Amino acid sequence: PGVNSLIFAIFQLSLAAVDQLDLFSREAAL
Repeated sequence: PGVNSLIFAIFQLSLAAVDQLDLFSREAAL
């Protein structure tokens, strides 16, 4: 059961990282 929550946590972290990268690239483009 711990594996599922771990995978979900990594998935959430990767989504947040992509969000941050997208925001960063938008600010850098301005």
